[in-house]
Amino acid sequence: MIKLTNMKIINIRKSLALIMVVTIAVPMLTASCKGGKGRGGEVPVRDTIPLKPQVKQVVLYLDASVSMQGYLTASKSTNFGAVANAIEGLVPNNKSTYLFKDKPENIDDLSTKIRDNRVALDAQESDLRRMISIMAEGAYKSDPTCYFLLTDGILSGSNKQINNSPNRSYNITNATDLSQGIYNTLKPYKGKLSGMVLQYEAPFNGRYSKYNNDAVTLSNVMRPYYVIALGAPHIIQQIHKDITAEKRSALAGYKNESLFGFDFEMNSPQMRDNQTGVIFLDQKYKIQSKASSVVLEYDVSKLPSSLLSDIDSLIKHTTIITCNDRENQQLINGENYNIKCTDKLLTIHIKDKTDLCIPGKLLIRLGWWMPSWIEKLTDRQDTNPKNCQTFNLAYLLGPFSVLNNGKNGGFLDNEDSNIIELTNK
Repeated sequence: MIKLTNMKIINIRKSLALIMVVTIAVPMLTASCKGGKGRGGEVPVRDTIPLKPQVKQVVLYLDASVSMQGYLTASKSTNFGAVANAIEGLVPNNKSTYLFKDKPENIDDLSTKIRDNRVALDAQESDLRRMISIMAEGAYKSDPTCYFLLTDGILSGSNKQINNSPNRSYNITNATDLSQGIYNTLKPYKGKLSGMVLQYEAPFNGRYSKYNNDAVTLSNVMRPYYVIALGAPHIIQQIHKDITAEKRSALAGYKNESLFGFDFEMNSPQMRDNQTGVIFLDQKYKIQSKASSVVLEYDVSKLPSSLLSDIDSLIKHTTIITCNDRENQQLINGENYNIKCTDKLLTIHIKDKTDLCIPGKLLIRLGWWMPSWIEKLTDRQDTNPKNCQTFNLAYLLGPFSVLNNGKNGGFLDNEDSNIIELTNK
């Protein structure tokens, strides 16, 4: 088996990198060194998913900003309440539910009150950074507990920051600062927590606050909303697996998904001698030096769909580096290799053996980029809330990739790229 472990991250506007490192030696060669695809459709008929015993408790926060009330007003015609009920049903005998205003406020029977529109969401500010901070701290202190946030995902500064800014444009001009705040909040939990983001749609009927706090009234407009989960890696991985397996659950009705902070497993790379002159590795990984080129195949079927949903971009962002060590790297010309990928198999054909350092290492860098669904749903100007996009979404979700496990962390332009390393078990 080959295991992916995350290493480092840069600005959400720049590509990150997944690095496969295959150590090439004569006579030995050893290996070392994510817009999600959703389902959608009809509202599911069952709201609960039985989970394995290691998940002992779920904690659900409902973003109580006034702009969330529009989902509740229209809740009888949507699965918004059903999603909340499904989260509660993950561990029905040990759940805690809260409205999150300036701090969490306990509320019983939350999903029922959402369904019946008996919840007053009247907070004048929505401090997503604080919500995420409390979730992360709680999940870290209690390994068997998973924290959920039900939110519209709009990243905003305080009313004071908005009102004191030129043209009340703080949320646009300082979006990077807001994003950096989310990053700083999550960075201490790098390699310790994992995150899951599920995107849904629901009718919205009520007040919508724009980036400058101007309010507009929307009537039965479809709007996106999000479930953000934080927990120990094995907890999030289990919950995600059970959600995707149970298609009748309201939670399984998401449109898009992204996962952060996981070690995913792939089968060992296979070397195939499918044409004259291809280097072939036998079971002992000995190089058959009679030929001139290399073909590697990786089974990627078990990677999350968010990493495989945009094959063209994956190939476009792939580069190949050969080196004797990390300080002596040489980029292989893109004309000298071919890459093909499906949702099951990644195939890399290096045409000329002489391009490689032997003995040495072959680094196959699969570029990570902001998932396409996040980019498509991101509204950076907030000019038309009827367009079913979310203001500042990329600035909220991009920093979650700091959870990727690794030796260092980064977010600014001058820091290195994210690395996921493949190593043999």
